[in-house]
Amino acid sequence: MPVETGRLRDSIHAETVEESDQRLVMQVAPCYEAANEYGFDPPYARRIEYGFMGTDKLGRQYHQAAQPYVRPAWDTQQQPAAQTIKEGVYNALDDAMASVAARRT
Repeated sequence: MPVETGRLRDSIHAETVEESDQRLVMQVAPCYEAANEYGFDPPYARRIEYGFMGTDKLGRQYHQAAQPYVRPAWDTQQQPAAQTIKEGVYNALDDAMASVAARRT
């Protein structure tokens, strides 16, 4: 990702969407919810990922090419992420089985 101030890079974070005894849903988000007109901060996050053509609210004309940073990361890390999740599930199952076995003896 191109970096000028680091604000966009620093806004990328993981957050829990749902958590219960049976389920944990997390997401990686490129921005935070905000009470501004865009609904997220930094407000230019979408513009960098997808580009922007047209006139902004200040009347400036743009033909800004996309500089994707979320999608390429997803594409390259999808398999390693799936493997990490699988290993976590297997480890949790191993721990649960060891706990049950320990209580039986």
